[in-house]
Amino acid sequence: GVTYSQYAHQGFWQLLFVSLINFVTVLACAKIFEENRVLKILLTVISVCTCIMILSAAYRMVLYVNEYDLSFLRVLVLWFLAVLMVIFFGVIYSIFRKEFRLFRYITAVVSVCYILFSFSRPDALIAGYNIQNTQKTEETDLYYLIYLLSEDAAPQIAQIDPDQLEEAGVKDVVEQYFRDINTENEEISLREWNYSRAEAAKAAEEWLSEK
Repeated sequence: GVTYSQYAHQGFWQLLFVSLINFVTVLACAKIFEENRVLKILLTVISVCTCIMILSAAYRMVLYVNEYDLSFLRVLVLWFLAVLMVIFFGVIYSIFRKEFRLFRYITAVVSVCYILFSFSRPDALIAGYNIQNTQKTEETDLYYLIYLLSEDAAPQIAQIDPDQLEEAGVKDVVEQYFRDINTENEEISLREWNYSRAEAAKAAEEWLSEK
């Protein structure tokens, strides 16, 4: 009686709440109480259990994605879980090394992971995954790829079988999509140029010349 959506959402918010409690608890205990072996073991157990919960939440999200495909929010949640796991590795290390600068570590982890996420072109990943794992492209699926994702998705959309587009009655929509990309990139200046737009323009030109 529970959908994958309800299961994943419920697990994520529970995880976030408990992770915050555990994080504050570990830092407070390490700061307030004197160092001793029992305390270190207890705090380590709490942190390891939190890591297990993160893996459990990630598994719920994988079930969710397998059922409903990827979206930007789902990719963002998976990214957040990965970052949270790396942060707790630092928390565990700080339990045994009091001189470890945890907040500097957290700042570095979040910054590096955010930059990597930004350069990973998540919209291209989303489009590629959804197209490969969908046996039949529906109208709503295509509209999501065209209207809710950036131009990073264009090379992936160009790979969709034309027969599927014809069956779904959206071939004209895709054609107009690529014509718009072509028009927008006809007189692009050096200041406006970027890799994503260049790849989208290339995909649009190839698709229109073939079709």
